[in-house]
Amino acid sequence: MLSLGVLVDEGAKLRNLLQRASRIAIVHHWDTDGLCAAALLIRLLKPRGVEIIRVIPRIGSYDVEAIDLEKLMDSDLVLVLDYGIRCRDLVALKAKCRVPIVVVDHHANEICSEVEVFANPRAYGVQELDAPSTTYVLSQMLNTEMNDLVALSIVGDLSTFIEQSSWCRAVRDTLAQHIGYPLRFVYRIVRMVDVCYQYVDDPRCFDIAVQDLVKGVEFVLRDGYLAKLRKEVDKELYEAFKEALENVKDLGFIKVTEASSRSYIVSHIGRKLADVFQDSIVVHIHRVEVMNKSFIYVRSHRYNLAHVLGKLKAAGMIVGGKDKVFVVTCSDKSCNEVEAVIKELKNIIA
Repeated sequence: MLSLGVLVDEGAKLRNLLQRASRIAIVHHWDTDGLCAAALLIRLLKPRGVEIIRVIPRIGSYDVEAIDLEKLMDSDLVLVLDYGIRCRDLVALKAKCRVPIVVVDHHANEICSEVEVFANPRAYGVQELDAPSTTYVLSQMLNTEMNDLVALSIVGDLSTFIEQSSWCRAVRDTLAQHIGYPLRFVYRIVRMVDVCYQYVDDPRCFDIAVQDLVKGVEFVLRDGYLAKLRKEVDKELYEAFKEALENVKDLGFIKVTEASSRSYIVSHIGRKLADVFQDSIVVHIHRVEVMNKSFIYVRSHRYNLAHVLGKLKAAGMIVGGKDKVFVVTCSDKSCNEVEAVIKELKNIIA
């Protein structure tokens, strides 16, 4: 249980706002944790007759311009879940919507006191593993029990690292109680949910995935539509991972790789590379054709990257992440930011 006093206060304010609202807009991240957080609120609020509008920002972008603001209009309340945008963007969002803004997150970020509710344990100095997912933070604020959505969100964010973490037993026990599936099946559920953002241009996929999650996470495994997309993207994953391994540049404790794909499979490739090079920092440069963008994905099992993340953000880069991982959105195809990223990473040892 998160015991940070400010989050207890923010939880009380959130519950009060939810009681009074009849039309709520949820802006949430596109990955498993973001979808689980949205599904948790829908489970809670739909039986009360609350109208809910879900908005997913433009995939790969982290600013107010990535949000379809038209969809937020006429709402009583806007919740921003698992979407680590800057305080100035939250202020701009509040000015445009003119309704209370609630932020629930667990990414490394600054405190933003200008919004009505700001609940991000990481911004207040809580360790990453004490707030393993946004859905977990939200569940604590709503005083709900550990359930299938919370467990799935933690697996989604920690991936296979969960097996070495203090969360392993609680997650296993919760999943056994709610769905009766072992962890290996839950990894598959995460991959089927994440296919929606990886495929990029199929908004119907998100609607289907959230509907499944609201019913129960086991419904994802039975979904033929998600399975079909997963099969398509898996072919790309195989080829892109192979390409990345063939293009490894060894800089000592830093391993730099490159690959390209049609779909947005950057984080999946980066995680697999980090599993291969567990004692190193992986810097993976990835070109996503359907988005016409390049990204720098940095991950390490061994090194804490939070200081580097802060330095890059202060330098004006479009970057977001946590202690062990961050992603930079390159300003152009050449991805010139990689030189500055590697320079800062080398200072970890220096």
